[in-house]
Amino acid sequence: MSGVSLTIFYFIIVTPHAIVLKLFLDPLKIKKSAKETHWHVRKSNIGSIENISKQY
Repeated sequence: MSGVSLTIFYFIIVTPHAIVLKLFLDPLKIKKSAKETHWHVRKSNIGSIENISKQY
């Protein structure tokens, strides 16, 4: 009986609450930070074959 009541509670209370939060909130602020990035353009630093083989 408790499993049935917990299932009903989950689908009636928790699921709509999660859907509303997902639609209207952005807790990680992903949408606002998409305009400004912190990427830097990196110069191509390809050297000779000797430099490439000495990676470590």
